[in-house]
Order: sequence, then C-alpha cells, then structure tokens
Amino acid sequence: MTVLIVAFRDYRDDIPSVTAALAARGARSLRFDTDTFPGATSLSLAYGRSRGAVLRAGDEAIDLGSISAVWLRGFREGSALPAMEPDFHRTSVQAAEATTTAMLAGLGCFQLDPREVVRRAENKPFQLQLARELGLAIPATLVSNDPAAVRAFARSCPGGLVTKMVVPQFVREDGEGELESVYTNIVTPEELAALDGLHLCPMIFQEMVPKALELRVTVVGHRVFTAAVDSQLADARASIGAAIRARSSAPGGRTDCRRSSRTSCCGCSIASASNSAASI
Repeated sequence: MTVLIVAFRDYRDDIPSVTAALAARGARSLRFDTDTFPGATSLSLAYGRSRGAVLRAGDEAIDLGSISAVWLRGFREGSALPAMEPDFHRTSVQAAEATTTAMLAGLGCFQLDPREVVRRAENKPFQLQLARELGLAIPATLVSNDPAAVRAFARSCPGGLVTKMVVPQFVREDGEGELESVYTNIVTPEELAALDGLHLCPMIFQEMVPKALELRVTVVGHRVFTAAVDSQLADARASIGAAIRARSSAPGGRTDCRRSSRTSCCGCSIASASNSAASI
C-alpha cells in the first residue's frame, strides 16, 4: 500500500506520527508539497493514446498509478512562484490548482478528504444553511459587507453580537513578526460604530449565545468524538491555556483563561472581551 500525503513544506503537525504508523503496518508514504508546484516540483498528466500521471521533485519521479490512497492536509499551489506580473501570477496559480485537482480526480483511489468536500465543509454560510435544513438550531446570523445592515442586525440582538471571518482561517503577521489569527470576537459599541472597512470584506455576524462549555465534535465513520473546552472567551482557540478535557471526564480543575486579543480585518477593528460568552 502506498499513501500520497498532499501538504506543503511548513506543515508538520500530524504527518510524522501518521507516516510512522503507516510504516509500522508495512505501508509506504510519499509526500507532495504543493507549495513547490509549479516550480521545483513538476506534474505530468497523460491522456489519449497513453494514460498516466508522474510527479517529479528533483531527481525523484513518482508514478502516481501506484498510489493506493491520498491524505489531503492542505494546498498552497503557486506560493513559491518568483516575482512576475500579477496577471501571469494569477494564471500560473489557477493552472496549478486545476492540474492538481485533475491529478487527484484521476487517481481513482480513496481520499481523505476530497478537495471539493473540504471546500464545501469550509464554507461557513453554506454549512449554516445546511444545518438549518437538517433541523439544527443555529443562532441568528447575518453575512454581510454592508455596515448599515450590520448595525440594524445588531439592534435585533439585545444579548450582544459576535463576529467571525467567512474564510476558514485568517492569519497575518503583526508589527513584531509574530503570527496572529482572527477568531470569533465580541463586537463592542465602539467597533459597531466604526465599520468603515467592512465594505471590502464580508464577515459573519451572529447573536451572542451564553455557554457553559464549548464542544468540539469530530465524526470518524460512525464514531463520534467530543471534547469540551472550558473557556468563557468568545472563541476558546484564542487562549492556548484553555482547559480541554474529554466530555466524559469528571468536572473540576477549571483554568482561568481570561485573556484579551485584538486584531483587525479590512479596517474593521475587532477585539475580544475578557469574560465573554460565545456564539455556536
């Protein structure tokens, strides 16, 4: 068995442990760092008189016809391209993404998870709509880049308002070279009055829902794994010191993880309060 791991060079988190587990079971693992394509890595797809796919990184050529399964951890095609005209750069990235997608579609093997499935899962507005259609309770939500519409929506939420990014993750470098992420944050009255940059980037706004615990649920096949995050921050991920425990464990050992984080997006300043509740 040969498993192709699709990631990028900076991705380290869980790949070593998985490759070790695969090796222990006699499986071979190969890695495709998408940030090196196009460029240091080349990909050739043959159609018509002959069929096949070959991935080449340096002197190593991988016949992708030998792949039994694919584990997708992330895509960054074109991120290592040299400086070029914006139109050429955009075309190169789009061509690389289309070629990678075609390669994966042509493998005909198990993939965890297919790229289109991941994109659908990461689309927060679509997932909210789907959850509602399935009968799940969701908080009142507005996705908008219209400051006036957001302020009107805020008046309908007497318990407060939180905001989050539409995209799955937004990371930027601060003035000191440190990476910072934009998480779910409470919108203060001052920030609600200063939404001038919002018209450049739609965001998600939701009524604030008080919480006892924040649940993170992972489903693998028919098995459900649930963890409770003991934090009263608007988004527990903003606090590295949040007390995370298995949902079935006994209560106790609460950690005080009040902390403030501040960042901004498109001119809309966002701040988290120190003892906030959260939306779900």
